[in-house]
Amino acid sequence: MIMTKFTGTLWASVLFAILSFSFSSCQKESDNVFTITTADYDAGKAYMGDNHVVYWHNGDELRINGGVYAVSVDASQNNRATIASDGITPYGDSYYAAYPAGLSQIANNGTVTITLPSEVAYQCDGTVQRVENVMAAHSTGNSLQMHNLCTMLRLPVKTANGTKLCAIEVSADQDLAGQFSAVPSGNGWSVTTTNSGNMKTRTLIFPTPIELATNTQYFYLPVMPQASVTNFTLRYFIEDINHNVRSIARTRTTATNFTQGHMYGFDEVCLSSNTAPNGYTMTTYNGTQELPYHVFTAECWDYVAPAATTGKYIKLANDITVTSTTETFSANLDGQGHTITLDGNATSLFKTMAANSTVANLTIEKSGTVTTIPTDVESYNNCFGFLAYTAAENTVISNCTSLCSLNVENNNYAKIIGGICGQSKGSVENCTNNGTLSANANRLGGITGIFAGTNMLNCTNNGTIESRGAITNTECYCGGISAEVNSTTAQVTGCVNNAQLILSNSGASANGIYIGGIFGCAKSNINNCHNSGTLTCSETTNIQKYIGGILGFNISSKDYLAVTMLNCSNTGDINHSTQINNYRAAGLVGKVQRMNIDNSFAYCNISSWKAAGIVSVTDLFSDISITNCYYYGTMTVTSTNNNAKGAIVNEKELNTHTASATRCYYPSGLSVVNCTTDNCSALSDQFTLQGAGSLVDALNAEGKPAGGFSWIQGSDMVKLSIPEQ
Repeated sequence: MIMTKFTGTLWASVLFAILSFSFSSCQKESDNVFTITTADYDAGKAYMGDNHVVYWHNGDELRINGGVYAVSVDASQNNRATIASDGITPYGDSYYAAYPAGLSQIANNGTVTITLPSEVAYQCDGTVQRVENVMAAHSTGNSLQMHNLCTMLRLPVKTANGTKLCAIEVSADQDLAGQFSAVPSGNGWSVTTTNSGNMKTRTLIFPTPIELATNTQYFYLPVMPQASVTNFTLRYFIEDINHNVRSIARTRTTATNFTQGHMYGFDEVCLSSNTAPNGYTMTTYNGTQELPYHVFTAECWDYVAPAATTGKYIKLANDITVTSTTETFSANLDGQGHTITLDGNATSLFKTMAANSTVANLTIEKSGTVTTIPTDVESYNNCFGFLAYTAAENTVISNCTSLCSLNVENNNYAKIIGGICGQSKGSVENCTNNGTLSANANRLGGITGIFAGTNMLNCTNNGTIESRGAITNTECYCGGISAEVNSTTAQVTGCVNNAQLILSNSGASANGIYIGGIFGCAKSNINNCHNSGTLTCSETTNIQKYIGGILGFNISSKDYLAVTMLNCSNTGDINHSTQINNYRAAGLVGKVQRMNIDNSFAYCNISSWKAAGIVSVTDLFSDISITNCYYYGTMTVTSTNNNAKGAIVNEKELNTHTASATRCYYPSGLSVVNCTTDNCSALSDQFTLQGAGSLVDALNAEGKPAGGFSWIQGSDMVKLSIPEQ
């Protein structure tokens, strides 16, 4: 919709003029057409030109009684739109509409719920701003007269001395963004706001900062209506010709009512990096924790990111696109939920994160799929990741997401590949990979290739991972979260893989291939991890292969203490599409050296040369204890050996020190093979077991779990849900 000219008196400094007027309502045209008119001066999405009049624009979408519909506009009457009403069912005898559709929901009682985001991107056609402003209408006929639900702020701005405007931010003691509701009231709407306390800021972001020179331009920002708005601050973010970012701000401490359907106008301000206008204060961001560098543009990023030293702080204030990779990053970056797109020669954001640096709240995206890995990874331990090749000691990567994909046919350089980071010696927390990864590599993982740090917490992989084997004559490891956890002291908790893992080729692998839904191999404890992704092998050589729903290989030799797997579960099927020898699979762990597995289960079908419900093979000199564990599923093997299938363990090496399974349960028809047992039993149709650490939920008549499992740990109960099959 478009806005035309209005007039009003602007209050000195922050005095507001309240403006509101209406267009005449429309008559019902026919029973199968709605006519939609604007009732307020600023009643919706608007193109703001010199004439500031609101009107509809073809394609504007609104929500009517739950459905989304696009309007049609007659150019001669552009304050009115029409829409076919066929198939739209009234609530009672009324229709309720809200605009724009993407910000609103309508309940059966006519209540409209609006969500204003804390940030909105500036849009324009030429010099005309397009504004997301919210309207609502209710009618018992086919005429819908739209009323403005928000408060509009009108901000006239000029710039000088090469200064560019990056963002306009308003804040107050009350919420100016977030969710509020409106209900029909007479011919209009009554708005109800609820302060959540965390949406007190609303920002107009300029995707490309603009230089206005001496020409005044009006900017509009709708905010949530509120009574008695206090400590209202208007802040302009500007960037000078050297890419330094400053802010110019002014605060009004006395209370002001932001009334629904009204506009508040401000005095014109001329913004310059040299001095603050009268009544405003200027802030320079120097990289401290209190005043972090603000980055709005790629040019500013290229200036700030390489130069920021240890202990400095950066806030990403806008989505940006970069075309080169920063060699060393030493500072602390808060992405604030923004996205950095890698374009041109940039295949990674950083080559290395220096010790004590941090990156948080960031999404990485790549234009297209990477098909060639840069040769310079050889200088970084042959590691590659989209956020960083490597991350040193005491680094923290948290709340980061990769949307980048990789498909490398002949990788000769990156032996270690991770969706987020090639190799981390720090902490990786709450990170997600959504990109597909396909390559030959010695280590290939959804989040990291090798994790050799402190904490791997609550990470998730949603992208398909295809291993094409190693690139050198060594072991090949592949995992949904990490190919390898190379630390005996790492805390690994709460990681989830939801995507398929595929082994399609052995490459140059000579010493075995290890695939795990969570980790290819690990030396650490593993707690509360879950895999639901299918593990598939179509590779046909006789190289030894070990596949585990959670872990491919537990590396914990006689020189280390036994590690623990606790409260882990796998519901992803394990499939081998060819009848080839030396392929061993298990619901939880492919191969074990020294490990205690407790309170964990596999609920999956397994097709392999040899298979087991919990552990496929115990290694030489290993010690293994399996307690309170459960396997349920169909197991199919191609080997004709007597020990080809095991409900709990498939093969125990002759020199295994100790191997025990206590209170473990499995389907009838299987037996615990080559394993010392203690009170293990096949599942009956119905049973309930009591006692600390026992499975306490009954099974249904098919031997499937009835509503999941409850694992008791002392006084704590952890519920692990399993879907019906």
